[in-house]
Amino acid sequence: MTIQQIFGLQVLLSFVLFTLIARWYVSPRLAALPVDRALQPLLVLHASRHMGLVFLVPTVVGGTLPPAFAAGAGYGDLLAGLLALAALVALRARIVPALVVSHVMMFRMLLGHPTPARLDLPASARM
Repeated sequence: MTIQQIFGLQVLLSFVLFTLIARWYVSPRLAALPVDRALQPLLVLHASRHMGLVFLVPTVVGGTLPPAFAAGAGYGDLLAGLLALAALVALRARIVPALVVSHVMMFRMLLGHPTPARLDLPASARM
């Protein structure tokens, strides 16, 4: 197997596994909760996205990661984590407009996130 095939198989199998976990265990429990309570665990998960700042540490990611991608991914993850944290606080405090604004900002950020094609990375990085 090539490196790309191994990576692709790992991604596919992880996707299948987490889909089954979500369908069998997570979804039934969240469906039984009111919407505001069901969103909280999902927001807590995304509030940890500050860990994406690791892209900005050269000794962790290596010197071959393009700086444009590292900055976009690192700061983008930080922003997503902060927005998720703000949405979680707004949800708990029942401040609906703040929740809507944070979700709109997250969606807008996703539209502008750097991708391998936008950064002119080699074809092997694009998969």
